[in-house]
Amino acid sequence: MNISEGGEHENMAIDYQCLEIARLNEVLKRHGITDKKLRQEICSEYIFDNSYFLDAGWFQREGKRFYPQICFAEREENPEENLGSIQVLHVPTQDYELHDSAFADIDWYFEDRNEDASEIQTGSFQKSD
Repeated sequence: MNISEGGEHENMAIDYQCLEIARLNEVLKRHGITDKKLRQEICSEYIFDNSYFLDAGWFQREGKRFYPQICFAEREENPEENLGSIQVLHVPTQDYELHDSAFADIDWYFEDRNEDASEIQTGSFQKSD
């Protein structure tokens, strides 16, 4: 496995954060929150707090501190073997701060794209029969 620090990580993290905004917004809609402005405020608060925790937070388990990080994996494409082994792991630089883009990502999703993140292609593993 190769580790790639920086590079495209920042753009991947922004896309990921926009997908999380879209996912949270859809949950809020399903639970009856129809007011767009209220959903935007909830998403803004949650995404900023979450991204700040990912940038600077830690949790403790069995006396050790752990610092969460968002990393992205390129995997060997082998439809017969689950997800395949990690070939490249994209990690952030020490200077990267996800929370810096939180409000811009909220604006992109709610204002620029009118609550539509479909331009970010997604999928999940499907084992072939």
